[in-house]
Amino acid sequence: MMSAQCATCGAYYTGNEAYCARCGAPRAANAYQQNPYGQPYQQQQQSNFGQRLQNYYTPQRIISRIIIGRLIGLAVVILILGGCAVFVVLSALASSATQH
Repeated sequence: MMSAQCATCGAYYTGNEAYCARCGAPRAANAYQQNPYGQPYQQQQQSNFGQRLQNYYTPQRIISRIIIGRLIGLAVVILILGGCAVFVVLSALASSATQH
């Protein structure tokens, strides 16, 4: 097992000191196990990200996204069909105007 490290400066403790010899920070009971990667805010950011990710994929949001996607798709289809209908009507008018 590795010896304990100071959570502030990363210095290794040599014994049972209550404070770090390098920076003077108080020693945690198990500083290495609490946060082996350095800064204490990293774990909080990860849990916030995980919480946002879980809230992003709730059943209510998934259903609302499906409904919105279907409505947008329907609007695009209606726009394309409407454009085709306008083209057909205009071309019929143009052909009838040239015959008279």
